[in-house]
Amino acid sequence: MTEQYQSPPLRLPIVGKDGKVIPTWRDWFAKVVHSTVTKVIVLEENMDNAEQALFLVPTESKMGDLLKRIEDLENALQFVSGPKDSSLLKRLDSLESLISGGPREIMQNAALAPWRCPAVGPDYLRILANGDTYFVGGAGLPFGEIYYHGAGTSLAMAAQDTWYQFVGFDTAGESNLTTISVANSDITIQKTGKYLVSLNSSIWSATAIDWVIGVFKNNGATALDMACTSVTTIAGAKALNASVTAIVALTEGDTIEVWAERITGAGVLKTLTFGHAILNITMIGG
Repeated sequence: MTEQYQSPPLRLPIVGKDGKVIPTWRDWFAKVVHSTVTKVIVLEENMDNAEQALFLVPTESKMGDLLKRIEDLENALQFVSGPKDSSLLKRLDSLESLISGGPREIMQNAALAPWRCPAVGPDYLRILANGDTYFVGGAGLPFGEIYYHGAGTSLAMAAQDTWYQFVGFDTAGESNLTTISVANSDITIQKTGKYLVSLNSSIWSATAIDWVIGVFKNNGATALDMACTSVTTIAGAKALNASVTAIVALTEGDTIEVWAERITGAGVLKTLTFGHAILNITMIGG
């Protein structure tokens, strides 16, 4: 923080704040200017870091502290002049104006971009001055995928109008902030929010039957009605596609699975075969 000095009387000796005698007015002024210029140069060298830190945690207390430091520096800059100092003053004015707008304006303003969060480490979010945004390393939104590709795995349904879980998933795909379980053929949510859920499957049956396939949560306890589709298989085991895409609200700890039922065929055992099945989720909101 820059020390504030009062103009000393034009008499000798002059005693500085450190208790030492400053023999002349010129020496005293040179001491003030040297101290100020040094601080200006150091601040200019670290301005990018200061601006970066403001983006990372735009709290009211941090903004208040920074405004006070800017005020002190502007007072100190009155002792010096030149293009470098003028440029720095403009940066300070811009930063001060931005801070005064509050956290919302800070996060929406691109004047200080590009920036990254967190400031250190291999995993971070990067926002460029033109608004382009991307993740680096292991950072990213919550997402998860589980799938099956094979010669076919069958789901036998003895009863009509009864839901059965597809438990044929055999491969965990990419994931972040979700838990993939091949053993349970499900994905567990770690962060509460709104998710884009997608199911894509290739199915067939030996007989013409009407089926409903959809995404459920919590071991079949709740059907996600917006994430269901119906399909009628063709005799002779002709492969058909059954797919759904929906936005659903999920809570930390929820699991999502794939379930199916047949709505025709009465009480005779019928089998639905999955040749491919891919279930994935991506968080898109809170």
